[in-house]
Amino acid sequence: MGLKRQVIIVGGCIAAKEAANAIRNTDFSYDITIISSEEYLPYYRPMLSRAIGNDLAKSRLYLVPESWYKERNINLVLGTKISKVLPEENKVIADNGDEYSYTDLIIATGASNFIPVPRATDIGGVLSIRDYDDVVELRSILPNVKNAVVVGSGLLGIEAAWELQEQGINVSIIEFAPHILPKQLDEEASQFFSEHMAEHGATIACSSSIESIIGEEKVTGVRCSSGEEYPCDLLLFSTGIRPNIDLVKDTDIETDRGIIVDDYMRTNIPNIYAAGDVAQNKYNTSGIWVPAMEMGKIAGNSLVGKEKEYKPAFTSTMLTAYDVKIFSIGEISNEANITSKTLIDPKKKFFKKVFAKDDLLVGAILIGDISQGTRLAKNLGKITLEKAMELIE
Repeated sequence: MGLKRQVIIVGGCIAAKEAANAIRNTDFSYDITIISSEEYLPYYRPMLSRAIGNDLAKSRLYLVPESWYKERNINLVLGTKISKVLPEENKVIADNGDEYSYTDLIIATGASNFIPVPRATDIGGVLSIRDYDDVVELRSILPNVKNAVVVGSGLLGIEAAWELQEQGINVSIIEFAPHILPKQLDEEASQFFSEHMAEHGATIACSSSIESIIGEEKVTGVRCSSGEEYPCDLLLFSTGIRPNIDLVKDTDIETDRGIIVDDYMRTNIPNIYAAGDVAQNKYNTSGIWVPAMEMGKIAGNSLVGKEKEYKPAFTSTMLTAYDVKIFSIGEISNEANITSKTLIDPKKKFFKKVFAKDDLLVGAILIGDISQGTRLAKNLGKITLEKAMELIE
């Protein structure tokens, strides 16, 4: 009889939880331990922006209650940061010196926010939201904030800007790209939404970046590459992520931007897997919730021999901010091989646009009226551009 399999999962993200669940659904004999640097159970990070203006208890964010892990005999070690992996010894070492041996290892350490200005967060009032503690810190200073600058207009940046405005704070948004929500909207849709945001009091500066922060001990404003200056008591960065790969840098585990994995989430070390934002594959899906969830499932199943190739599906985005709903899915570029048609309400109550390649629907953007989002998603690659227009009219 062989030794009992000891599975260590480093990280407390959705990929970690899904990996553990996939293993347990196949075999109850494995010892499974999730080790997270945070003090909290794995939680739904996309809701963090919503917690800015709402006093959400941690338990409201948890993916599943603690009882879920106990029922599945999944051991949780919280508040413990793993800083080193020793593949040749099949063990990981924590900052506090604790060692954990494994027969199989899944690395799901996620990513950290990228701050383009060195040591920016050493200045009072300069923050970036990545975990629950960041939200707690932000909420503690909100009563003294009158003006805020949000750097980055991705999903979290737009959500954060709106939550701040809901608290009566004047908000300016600085975006390096030519238009806001560059991954979810094309230029035409972005222009429509930008005008809507401006009507709700937002100041937007695109094709711009932070050149310097004004204030030494506490931020009082920012100076942009355009020469414009914006006063602020709060500077919030939402400018992308960097995979947390430091713990494997001195090992033989292959890395690039993230930990390199194959279609089964296997690294170049036979008994080590990676999943979620820390993993890098040919699809470059880092930073998106649904792919991270799927990667966790694939890693867990691969570990127990139920290999299933990772194939990302079209991922959709839904956002509610500035009193309007946005739905975006698929390919939304304006490349030469993609055609599109737009429908805009004369009173600017809604914006609808569909995209096709070889006359088959490949993407869509809906702003205001998103009622046909599900039907469009189900028909990607199946219906013509004209049929798609019939759906949204």
